[in-house]
Amino acid sequence: MSDPPPPATPARDALLDEVLAPAPPPARFLVRGRLEVLPRRRADRDLVLRWVVAQLVPVHDPVGERALTEALAALVRDPVGIRRELVDAGLLRRTRDGAEYWRTLVTEFDVLGAPSGSGGDAGPARPGG
Repeated sequence: MSDPPPPATPARDALLDEVLAPAPPPARFLVRGRLEVLPRRRADRDLVLRWVVAQLVPVHDPVGERALTEALAALVRDPVGIRRELVDAGLLRRTRDGAEYWRTLVTEFDVLGAPSGSGGDAGPARPGG
C-alpha cells in the first residue's frame, strides 16, 4: 500500500504553482512583443520556436494552414519561414498536402494542469478559436 499524499500547505501549494507555471516568454528576442529575427544560437532558436508554437497551437488540436499562417503573422515577421522551421524542428507535424498542422509535444511554455487550449501568457489568439 502506498502512503497518502502529504497535506496541502502554503509552501507546497507555492511550489506546485511554480512547477506548473509556464516559463516566461523569451523577451530578449522579441521586439514590441513580436519575433522579428530568429536567434542564431541553436539553443536560443529552439527556445524561441517552442515559445511560438506554445502560443499558437494547442497540443493535439489540428489547425488549418491559413489559420496557422495568419496567427503566426500576428506574432512573427516571417510566418511562412517560421512555420517551416517549426515543422523542421519537429514541433509541428502536418498532413502530406500541408493543409493541416498539429502539435504533439508539451513545452515549458504550456500551462500544465490547465484546461486544454489555455496558453502560456496573454499572447495572440490561437488559430480557429
